[in-house]
Amino acid sequence: MTPCLPSVTNELYVVESTVQDSYWPTDGIQKTPWDQWLAQAKAAGYMAVWAPIDPAVGATFNVTAAWEFFESVQGLAYGYHNFLFGWIDTVKDNFPCLPPDYTQCLQSQFLEIAFGMALL
Repeated sequence: MTPCLPSVTNELYVVESTVQDSYWPTDGIQKTPWDQWLAQAKAAGYMAVWAPIDPAVGATFNVTAAWEFFESVQGLAYGYHNFLFGWIDTVKDNFPCLPPDYTQCLQSQFLEIAFGMALL
């Protein structure tokens, strides 16, 4: 969750990715007006922390680029299913390995077969 202030409307939003449920009316990557998001979060029993970034880092933040990126992905599905794929961020060398020596690792070929069988 990232509170953002768009330069166009001067309205505070929370930009996040979530799934539709009994508390959240929208699915996917979205922006919600702050007051509405706060009411939804309270109703859902959320515990949220606002953790401001370092001012030096904030000074480098490009609001225009951030909003352009958000507008390019707004509405895309992004929910629980992404946890399954989120840890695979390279073609190889990022698959989990088994202890104790961590030399026996998951192979991409196994995933191709496993997902193919899961879709049957």
